[in-house]
Amino acid sequence: MTNEKFGETFKGAEKFARVWYDFAASMTNAGMSAAGEDPPEAAKQMRSAFLKAMSDYCDEYMRSPEFLEGMREAMDRSIELRRELNAFMGRLHHEFQGTSRQDVDHIMQAIRHVETRMLDSIARIDSRFDELEARIKGDEPSPAAKQTPKKPRGAQGRKPSAKKPGSARATRKKAVRKKTPRTR
Repeated sequence: MTNEKFGETFKGAEKFARVWYDFAASMTNAGMSAAGEDPPEAAKQMRSAFLKAMSDYCDEYMRSPEFLEGMREAMDRSIELRRELNAFMGRLHHEFQGTSRQDVDHIMQAIRHVETRMLDSIARIDSRFDELEARIKGDEPSPAAKQTPKKPRGAQGRKPSAKKPGSARATRKKAVRKKTPRTR
């Protein structure tokens, strides 16, 4: 078991040493190739060799399975810690008879749901209002006129007489008006 751990540790150290060996070799090559050039040009070549070696090292390291596995574990632990912290804070707020973040989130969700329902209802009322307005202006015939053909006028096709002021409907309206107080 200890041999396996030592082998894994040695493998990691070997990768680290290989990266730095490659880095040192590329820097040496850049320095040797720029031996006969102007100092500013040699510095540019050294800088570009340094940056290329470092970017290659970082790219190789960040794409390694060990790094990716470590990042995944760190993210999972971070998410779990956040959940536990939220649950603890929620319990703490409830014990002190306060409101927790979850309570506020539930209320906000309920308010958004009510808002959506109200906006949908207002949109339906608005479309019905537009239909009624069009019918009043005479732009669009009523739905009853669209569905049934007109009957010829005669004994059978007469319009019913208008309601008289003493009819049941008129008295019901008066009774309702008396019961409900007016507010200004």
